[in-house]
Amino acid sequence: MSGTLNLGFVGSATYDVLPGVLREFLQAAPHVELTLSEMTVHAQIEALTEKRIDIGLLRLPPKTEGLVFRTIAREPLYVALPGSHRLAQLPALRLATLAEEPFVLYPDHPRPSWTEFVIGLCQQAGFRPTVIQRTVEIQTTLSLVAAGIGVSIVPKCIGNLQRKDVVFRRLAGVRARTELLAAYRERDSSPVVQTFLKVLRRRVRAQKAGTESRKDLPAHQDLVHHPAGD
Repeated sequence: MSGTLNLGFVGSATYDVLPGVLREFLQAAPHVELTLSEMTVHAQIEALTEKRIDIGLLRLPPKTEGLVFRTIAREPLYVALPGSHRLAQLPALRLATLAEEPFVLYPDHPRPSWTEFVIGLCQQAGFRPTVIQRTVEIQTTLSLVAAGIGVSIVPKCIGNLQRKDVVFRRLAGVRARTELLAAYRERDSSPVVQTFLKVLRRRVRAQKAGTESRKDLPAHQDLVHHPAGD
């Protein structure tokens, strides 16, 4: 098989799903020219619609006619704190304990957004967070957290990034999960795209099997079809 595959992804995908999927895909299709672009969710949606990328890996996508969204992983939420923070010694934190903390979050437009999601969770916990800084890059977010600028809410996979100056603590008492999804054009029958999706399915099934054998981790769903516009 030969051809090209243009893949867009959010930064958080690089800390869990993406490396293994790329490795397996390149083994299955060594002659495919692969282009990778880290992009925001809305940039990916635009690029998919305009046929500048073939597949996107994203979170909280807006309803978009003509696109299919499939769940890759469902993760619990964690709090990112400076290593020296007074709460860093606790194994888990409730959102209410962060009511007086400044937050580092993403921009809140366009919607839906990660910031909108986090603020909604905080409001359910009885407060509206003070957002002191906004950034679109997870590495920048963690650098600001490390500097003591604020705390942040992140997917569990971000904890795979080992940093001595940032700690990650489980967010207790919150049932909400964040999903990583694959997005592609509804009528795209490209063999390259279909091969990549097959690799994703295998990886998701393998992760689900491994997850179900460990009770301390949430189960991942197999690729679930979210019809366009749902």
